[in-house]
Amino acid sequence: MWVLIIDDVVSNTFFMSEAVKSLNHRAVVSHDAGAALALLDQMEFDCIIVDFHMPNINGSAFLTSLRTKRSTSGRTIPVLVMTADTSPDLVTEVKNLGALTVLHKPIGISVLGAALDSL
Repeated sequence: MWVLIIDDVVSNTFFMSEAVKSLNHRAVVSHDAGAALALLDQMEFDCIIVDFHMPNINGSAFLTSLRTKRSTSGRTIPVLVMTADTSPDLVTEVKNLGALTVLHKPIGISVLGAALDSL
């Protein structure tokens, strides 16, 4: 499975990409949500893991842009949102925007594996 990981914090993307690889999947990293949206025009992904709190384009704005972008192609990509925010309102918000689930940081390998296996 090809997984696109989007987070502005380099250490987070390093951990997540290594975790994804250890689960026998392939990872591509973007540190900018706008660049990640452009990357979707160049490559097909089986899953997207996106951080919620990022500068410029946050998780909600990314999900909104992704939904608009994918409405023309008809293809949906499962999106997992990662965040340290435990607010129930955030979970509701991102699920209403099309996210499959929310992964709360710190994300353990077993939690990540279960989430990817559920796709």
